[in-house]
Amino acid sequence: MQQIYDRKFIEAKKSEPEFEREYNLKYSGRTGNTFNNLDIDLSIKRYDELKISQIPLTHGGQFFIGLDPASGSSKTACVVSNHIVVEDPITKVPKDIIRLVFAEEYEKPSASFIVDLCRKLRRQFNYHTAFFIDSSAPFLIRDLRASVNEDTDNSVKDISKEDIFQPVVFQQSHKNLLSNLEHLVSKGYLAINPKFDKVITALRSAYSVEWDYKKDQSEYDDSCDALMLSCRGYNIK
Repeated sequence: MQQIYDRKFIEAKKSEPEFEREYNLKYSGRTGNTFNNLDIDLSIKRYDELKISQIPLTHGGQFFIGLDPASGSSKTACVVSNHIVVEDPITKVPKDIIRLVFAEEYEKPSASFIVDLCRKLRRQFNYHTAFFIDSSAPFLIRDLRASVNEDTDNSVKDISKEDIFQPVVFQQSHKNLLSNLEHLVSKGYLAINPKFDKVITALRSAYSVEWDYKKDQSEYDDSCDALMLSCRGYNIK
């Protein structure tokens, strides 16, 4: 490769999101218009610069878990985030950070599998958790709420903010959810572990029109939905 391109040229190109696709022949998803690729790159870089992986899970606030159940040909996606305060290594000023600690997709899992997964996540994060779930799966939500002895007869509007499992009417709130996520990314609050490649591709490829997320023009939209739900719990200006 150095025989064709100058080394400085190669190093400069490595910082561009298209590098892996164009020069290493790796497909990294479509190019979206919702999130700035530089902001996404900084979110990944921030994870290493602030040594997020070295911060114990016991350090920080509540864990917010976004759960997007499978529908039709889609997959079930789950993303867990957590708010922490980290000292900036340069300015030494405390900084609000939302770290992603878990992100996975599942191919048509059973309801019992999801209930067991949520039970394990609650245990892993010391039961300091809140789940935000797409309300389009009422039977799954009923099973999840029953697993922690929460009322299974309540309508969405009657759900308490103190409840562990909270359904979200995605069709009504998806624009606000996407706008909120874009705000967190563009303002430098998100820190993404580089191993969460599906989430990263979902952000890079997310296409929207006036905050209306176009899933058919985006990649890993289930992971993006789960991330939006997970970040619903934050109101950082």
